[in-house]
Amino acid sequence: MASGRYAGPLGCPARPCHGRKYIRLDRHLKALHDITKEDIKLFLEELRRKEIASQLSAIRGKKTTSRFRQPAPRLKEAQKKTLVCKST
Repeated sequence: MASGRYAGPLGCPARPCHGRKYIRLDRHLKALHDITKEDIKLFLEELRRKEIASQLSAIRGKKTTSRFRQPAPRLKEAQKKTLVCKST
């Protein structure tokens, strides 16, 4: 996603189909809504950018439960002193 490529379904921006997602939105826009190639290109760029941003925000919003992602527990000063004393 960082490269700007997105190959998933995109929602149609036109009123009658608003909210429906299509794998080949470019073909849908050309066939059903009779939109020019230049406008299709602009629509697709904007919709891809929005979809990538929403997926990234969803990823950032998730809390990881993996033990590898959690920070190490911090030791209190008393625990640090006892650990140092035991090892010497």
